[in-house]
Amino acid sequence: MYKNKFKKILSYNARYYKTNKIKDLKLINFINKYKPFYVLINIGGGKQEPLAFYIKKKIKFKLTILCLGGAIDFITKLQAPINEFIDKIYLGWFMRIVYNPRLFFVRVFKSLNLILFFIKRHKIIYETS
Repeated sequence: MYKNKFKKILSYNARYYKTNKIKDLKLINFINKYKPFYVLINIGGGKQEPLAFYIKKKIKFKLTILCLGGAIDFITKLQAPINEFIDKIYLGWFMRIVYNPRLFFVRVFKSLNLILFFIKRHKIIYETS
């Protein structure tokens, strides 16, 4: 027999975070009070990961944090509209740059450092093998 472990579903409407240096003691108190198994974060604009990290640092019990901000942003039209064809040929990153170049070009440019990191790491591993 299936036992439903979702006894309560609660929500907390967080304030708007202007920077990635997030501090929200009301949210931490809310989470500590109810001790949920899951926390769903629906914030777009690159704020959800810093918020999730902040929560993980401040909470002392085990919980799962799911960052779903992009999904909500597509529905509310805050994210670049990407059709199925563009998604299928892996050009979503390009459409985001076209939609909001100031924001997404910087993100893509910063991600190039990650690619370089993996290339260098692969080279080191290959040379030592």
